[in-house]
Amino acid sequence: MSLQDKLAEKIEAWRPRTTKLLKEHGDVKVGDVTIAQAIGGMRGVRCLVTDISYLDPNEGIRFRGYTIPETLEQLPKVPGAEMPYVEGHVWLLLTGDIPTKKEVEELAAEFRKRSEVPKYVFNMLRAMSPDTHPMTMFSAAILSLQRESAFVEQYQKGIDRYDYWKPTLEDALRLWAKLPQLGAFIYRLKYKGDKQIKPDPKLDFGGNFAHMMGIDKPYDDVARLYFILHSDHESGNVSAHTGHLVASALSDVYYASSGLINGLAGPLHGLANQEVLRWIQGVMEQMGGKIPSEEEMKPRGAAQDRPALQRAAQLLPQAPAGRPDLQVRGHAVQGRAADPGGAGQGEEPVAERRRAVRRHPVVLRPDRLRLLHRTVRHRPYTRCCRQHRLGPRPRLPDRAAEVRDHGDAGGACRGQVAACCTGPRSGRTARALPSAAKQGDIFGYPLVCSCESFSARSPPSLTGDVHGR
Repeated sequence: MSLQDKLAEKIEAWRPRTTKLLKEHGDVKVGDVTIAQAIGGMRGVRCLVTDISYLDPNEGIRFRGYTIPETLEQLPKVPGAEMPYVEGHVWLLLTGDIPTKKEVEELAAEFRKRSEVPKYVFNMLRAMSPDTHPMTMFSAAILSLQRESAFVEQYQKGIDRYDYWKPTLEDALRLWAKLPQLGAFIYRLKYKGDKQIKPDPKLDFGGNFAHMMGIDKPYDDVARLYFILHSDHESGNVSAHTGHLVASALSDVYYASSGLINGLAGPLHGLANQEVLRWIQGVMEQMGGKIPSEEEMKPRGAAQDRPALQRAAQLLPQAPAGRPDLQVRGHAVQGRAADPGGAGQGEEPVAERRRAVRRHPVVLRPDRLRLLHRTVRHRPYTRCCRQHRLGPRPRLPDRAAEVRDHGDAGGACRGQVAACCTGPRSGRTARALPSAAKQGDIFGYPLVCSCESFSARSPPSLTGDVHGR
């Protein structure tokens, strides 16, 4: 049975259950939201339903109920390797069932059929500045593939809403299949002088990635394990939430995946891995390649007394100039009230609050799209400020106003409204028209916007920029 047939069977069986749940328990509360949670970026707010994975405090993550050891043991193994097929894990996540060897091989063949990356994507990546961050390149590459979307094609022709999952699955398979070559291409473009290695169609997902990276065994097994362990974390972190949010506007898989990659690139999320590597490399440099002893790494006394940590301390980000109320801990910035004694009681890291230090709220009034209120702190008076100055603006033409940016849900939504507003559900733009819009309230001022993702799914503290078109 193919993955498409298996999912069709599963989806038809699950729909009555979902309908019954909504009908009989739709009014059941799943929790309360405090002001601190709303201001802090929805941290700890239950707002998502998933049964794909679960983070057990004692056993670690479970995928469809299976622990990591159980997952690795039961999934079919790649011949001659210790780790299972990544394709088999994809099957498990989507269906909840452990696949047979035949099913895994058929899915691997489906991936191979869709793995060719168009040449224009490589041309675009090569045209980017050499110092562009790999995550920027990865996000741009994914977004450039959007013209290949099966969902967009089917939606424009007309498709029943109960069949949306079919072209969405096709888009997901197409993108999944291309990710190993995209990742390896960017790596070798930036760090190996653009000496590319062609994919091997006989290899599996993880093995082909290791091959194109140009790294010998056992890196193929490391790649397989890495892809499996990072495949899903309750679907509630910044990147996963961003993907859900963008897709809620019926933006296709490419828009949603590019958006979630942008969320992953933040230092309070996936970029923390890079910061940890920088820290380790700093320790190695400081120690002259010598492996530090346990005593040298113990966190006691001043950093100057621990040679292994001297260089590491220099790598930590510093508090912004003019903000003595901020301290740096790890890769997070902590804000606290003035504490002359240095006790530091009541500190709450920004990493915990999940919000930016600076906010730029923009509030609209329904009539004539006039800018009523804009708070800009620590912002120099530049040409940009003159262009977006305070005070009333003249009446704009009766056309759409595009919302370029808005506040974050755990950092997830920042900069993603442009993607949200590309979906057909949002009408491609957020139209500030009283007759068609949903109303919200920010700091006592009414907000009108018909983009569902903007008005109904965002926390109260919205930031953004509104340009009349």
